[in-house]
Amino acid sequence: MHSKERLYAVLGGIVGGILTMMLSSIFPLMAQRDGFGDITCTRITVVDERGKPVVVLDDLAHGGGGIVRVRGNDGKVAVDIDSRKLGGNVAVHGNDGVAKVFLGILEHGGTVGVAGKGKSLAAFGVSEYGGYVTTGDKYGKVTGSIGSP
Repeated sequence: MHSKERLYAVLGGIVGGILTMMLSSIFPLMAQRDGFGDITCTRITVVDERGKPVVVLDDLAHGGGGIVRVRGNDGKVAVDIDSRKLGGNVAVHGNDGVAKVFLGILEHGGTVGVAGKGKSLAAFGVSEYGGYVTTGDKYGKVTGSIGSP
């Protein structure tokens, strides 16, 4: 499986998991009623059996969009999906809280990247200056760069 296919598989799994969690919470409510229309709110928080938030759907009042945030069993952010006025981001976080897989769209382009141990990373994208590919070692030092980020 190629890297692009793996990224799509991860993102598909994340979205599928979120939808499964949401629908499993909604269907018992639907069984109690004949149905319902629109639900309008600015925030939905799904909690686990201990009352800890595991999924949050929220509007970004100051950012002009919305966010879906999924937390792991340890309470740390595992996945962020957000939509903003000029684009959006998807980030899958590691146990250290650092985004390990990210995809972002901004006004002039976007970035796709992966991070490893420490500050190592590989990213490619398009900016207002053109396309680029960048790699960095675990200390954050750029080890290779082609183009203009």
